[in-house]
Amino acid sequence: MIQPSSLWNKKISLFNDKILPAKDKVYVLVIALFSFAISFSVYDILSGYIQAIIGGSIFLFLLSLLFKPSNSSERMYVLIYKKIQFLFTTKKYKDNDFLKLKNINDKGQIEIKDQKMYILSLNPFDVWRLKEDEKSLYINAFHQTLAELPRKYTYKFVKVNLANKLEQNKADATKINQNLQANDESIYNIKYDYINQVYQDLQNIETSTVFKNIRYFLVVSGQSNDIDTDINHIKMSFNTSLPFNATIVNDKEYIISIFNSLLNNDIYSIENNKVASKPTDIQIYNEYVKINDKLMTFNILKEFPIELNDDFALNIFNTTNSNSIWTLNKLPEDKIVRMLDRARELQQFNRIDVKSWVKNKQESLEDSAIDLIADEYAYEKTAFFQVNFLEIRYFDEPKELNKIKQEINKRNKNHRITTHFLEYQQLQALKILLFDQALSKYNHTFSSMNLAKTWPMIISYFNDKNSFILAENAYSNDVLFFDNTKKTFKRPSSSMFFIGKTGSGKTTSISKFLNHHIVKNDLIYIIDPNDDYSSIVKRYGGEVIDYADLSNFNLNILEIKNELYVQESFKVENGQRIKVENVVNTPITSLVQFKIEFLSSLFKVMYPNIKDDEILVLEKVIKETFKKHGFFEPDAKLENLKQITLQDVINFLDELNANDLSLEYNKDLYTEEQLVKALKFLDENFNKITGKYRSFNTEQNFNFNGNLISYNLKEIQNKSPEQTKIIMFILSNEIKKQVSMNFEYNKHTYGMENQQDWRHIVIVVDEIHKFLGGASGIFLVQFFFDLIKTLRKFWGLLIFGTQSFKDFELNESLKNMTKQLLEQSQYFFIYKIESEDVEIFQNLMGSGLKLLDHEKRYILQAQAGECMFIPYQGNKHLIRMYYNPIEQKLFFKTKLKKDEL
Repeated sequence: MIQPSSLWNKKISLFNDKILPAKDKVYVLVIALFSFAISFSVYDILSGYIQAIIGGSIFLFLLSLLFKPSNSSERMYVLIYKKIQFLFTTKKYKDNDFLKLKNINDKGQIEIKDQKMYILSLNPFDVWRLKEDEKSLYINAFHQTLAELPRKYTYKFVKVNLANKLEQNKADATKINQNLQANDESIYNIKYDYINQVYQDLQNIETSTVFKNIRYFLVVSGQSNDIDTDINHIKMSFNTSLPFNATIVNDKEYIISIFNSLLNNDIYSIENNKVASKPTDIQIYNEYVKINDKLMTFNILKEFPIELNDDFALNIFNTTNSNSIWTLNKLPEDKIVRMLDRARELQQFNRIDVKSWVKNKQESLEDSAIDLIADEYAYEKTAFFQVNFLEIRYFDEPKELNKIKQEINKRNKNHRITTHFLEYQQLQALKILLFDQALSKYNHTFSSMNLAKTWPMIISYFNDKNSFILAENAYSNDVLFFDNTKKTFKRPSSSMFFIGKTGSGKTTSISKFLNHHIVKNDLIYIIDPNDDYSSIVKRYGGEVIDYADLSNFNLNILEIKNELYVQESFKVENGQRIKVENVVNTPITSLVQFKIEFLSSLFKVMYPNIKDDEILVLEKVIKETFKKHGFFEPDAKLENLKQITLQDVINFLDELNANDLSLEYNKDLYTEEQLVKALKFLDENFNKITGKYRSFNTEQNFNFNGNLISYNLKEIQNKSPEQTKIIMFILSNEIKKQVSMNFEYNKHTYGMENQQDWRHIVIVVDEIHKFLGGASGIFLVQFFFDLIKTLRKFWGLLIFGTQSFKDFELNESLKNMTKQLLEQSQYFFIYKIESEDVEIFQNLMGSGLKLLDHEKRYILQAQAGECMFIPYQGNKHLIRMYYNPIEQKLFFKTKLKKDEL
């Protein structure tokens, strides 16, 4: 970027101010007069020659104080002056006003002296990996957001290395451990070992120096009484066009942790809902501050070149052993034009005596910088801020300070910037840590556009406060904790969609989630076409049902089971209309209608070419059979009714007269030929002895024994893909019924008041693309679309796995249904896939989920276990899945190297 070295404080350059600044000229004049005065005072005592030597020596000595020590940005005479001042200041403090927070209210408003402030938590992303055109869009949006900030407040962008406090995460692990269940001791031990390994991992992360909890905040402070209203508008402005996910921090403990992290001490706490502080020893030294036994030093941006690197702030803001505070004060609109005009006039005036070609080039660059800033103001409506950039470094021993200074100087040299280490100004810097003041002496005037170009905030954070360690961030040392059952406004569903080529790590990741739900005693059903999950299911004592063909798939497909649904109503309470949701039994007539719709789809799956009028006759006959057996009686109760079978339908149809059927449905005329054709269809397919699908004409019910069942379809998939689709369709429908059964179990076991203890139902359908060919694909996608909506209401989640999106675009109808299915899915895990699949995914998801170029590159080049995690629209994380030793042992087929985990 082009950044003028001075705008607000630009001055006339007298006597080549570039060589000797004004204060140094004053110093030279003062020491010259002082030296002359000393020599003149001994006029009567010494000869003129000696006088001249004394005066000259004093002058040369004092003149030598213009040099700067190698480890300081200040001249020697300034340091001596500050040291003299420092000698007369208090250096030890106990309970100080500048380390006291007055109050934090329940809304998150903080009081310090006469200031009111709020803290916004920012969760940004890394724009530096974008293409220039993409990056410019975000930078422009950031500039516009900054430009619209109300001028009556001071703004501080704060980066803090918070401690990894995982108490809630560990509490979740403890709760799971306390509720472990198993019928076999060996299975119990596996669960016990897993959850204890998780607890150990959490402790390691909490104390680790590698895993950092880097967080970004915007502190808004001022004396205005409007701050309670304005803070919401400011939050919205950071969320409207920017992916910052800004939220107001109102958790008092969390606010306290921010201040404690800045001070590198646990000084503050919340006691009886009020801020308390413990006695603290504070010692002020010339180069650092000691609070209790912790040391800190400060450095602040002092000088920078006109051609300033855009990313100069990136290293400063994201160093793991430092914190940063950028203080912004917006300049009034009426002064900006005068400032720019004055800067331009003074710049032209300063060039009058410039004869050096090199210096002329330097001045031309300054001209260009001012012109560019003025153009941006005219055309882009930029705002201007007085800004200072403070960095805080922490260390344990004074001897470490020189090493820190060398490191900072090396970094500064790379960006051609100068930072001042604030010698003898540690007390003033310390007050900044409580956002109490700013060192205005080191202010620089930046436009909102140039501030946006620095974009120092790059690390996003994701912690659902549970024990499931999902992954590591691909580009930083932070860990993601993910609860796929958590419900929020932006996360209303729990269903998940995994896509990745063979060997990408997709199936292993699904196994990781399965393992966690198994340990939590959730109800799990897996449809497994590749026999990928049999091992883990057997390890935990679950049931693996192998289907070689339809002959051992005995099920009365006409069986009616009770299902629940959510009935919405409204009530008026305190003048407000409130929605009420009641869970009630589905009417029997509706259950029959659902069954008929299911059978119609099943017949089309079996015979894609069956005609609609043939389906219609079958529907009417089946409905009449249910009627005959009392299912439509007003006082009918499901538990008192005898379930019918396909044999009952065949028998009824065999005796049915076409005229009787036509009379029942006055507008529809049926012929004997249609009835004969329907009877032939049912007899050929469902005859108990000779029917192709005779296993469905039985009184046997589908039994679900146990909490963990896997249906292995690998063998039948290899033999007959068509039969596999039929089994898949029926299995999915039967499993769907368990959703209501699980709700009933939770209601009776735990009660409606203890929903936090309810078990979830988890349904896994891997390699779903294998079931999408032919007519069955549309019915299947439609079915899953409805199932996701049902699971959302009844404590369940559906996990899909697929290798490619190409099969979802076999026809326009399937494509449209898939689009709706993806819109209903909540979480996406995109592993390594082909570029064509990336484009299909984008087209299916629409403009709401645009993948950036660097995200596409990450997906296309991903190694095993690397993927993009999308928890909700606008929130994307590039991650490496994390597997602890127990997880590796449970479901790794080959031992991966550490860098592949």
